[in-house]
Amino acid sequence: MKTKKSVGNGLCDKAYDEALKVPRNCSHTSGIKASAKTSGYPQIWARDSMITLLGATCIKDAKIKNSLKSSFNILAKEQSLLGIIPNNVDVRSLKPNFQAYADGGLWFVIGNANFFKQTNDKNFLKKNYPAIKKY
Repeated sequence: MKTKKSVGNGLCDKAYDEALKVPRNCSHTSGIKASAKTSGYPQIWARDSMITLLGATCIKDAKIKNSLKSSFNILAKEQSLLGIIPNNVDVRSLKPNFQAYADGGLWFVIGNANFFKQTNDKNFLKKNYPAIKKY
């Protein structure tokens, strides 16, 4: 995988910098929002944040990494007693939404596996293991 330093082309560097604005602007203290716009989606979506994670863990950016961890935290915190991961949590009200939740848990597990694979953060995995197991 090419990194910004290995590209060496001004246009590619500019495109890389512009592309990084998306996950940075979607970063919130509660997690990675589905949209950075105020008129967009103000929720942390399990699917969207975990798909973002697949590429974003390759980026060495503390703000993005912290927001990704926050996505895991809020989704695990709002997990139902039956183990269901909400499909989203609204960042304004912190209210979980369990409508059409079929894939939230699957993405939660995939995201945890990928985050651990990229970071080798055993404490992170230990913290999330109960939610993974409950799912």
